Amino acid sequence: MKRYKKEIDSLRKELEFNMQHKSDYQHYLSSGIDLLSDVSGFYQKADAQLKRRLLGSIFPESLFFSKEKSRTPRLD
Repeated sequence: MKRYKKEIDSLRKELEFNMQHKSDYQHYLSSGIDLLSDVSGFYQKADAQLKRRLLGSIFPESLFFSKEKSRTPRLD
């Protein structure tokens, strides 16, 4: 019985720890879902540095602009 009591206490502590961290991740998940649901609106409101970071996350090999056209360096 004593062995099981220690194990139950350990599992309760682990559960409590995981529940606290879950709420942290829920905040990030909620923010990410909001951003993804309106990427174009987010992009329009962003400053130049944030726009560059957003485009860099979508196009990791860079994006080139020439007049009114844009492309990536690699052709698919």
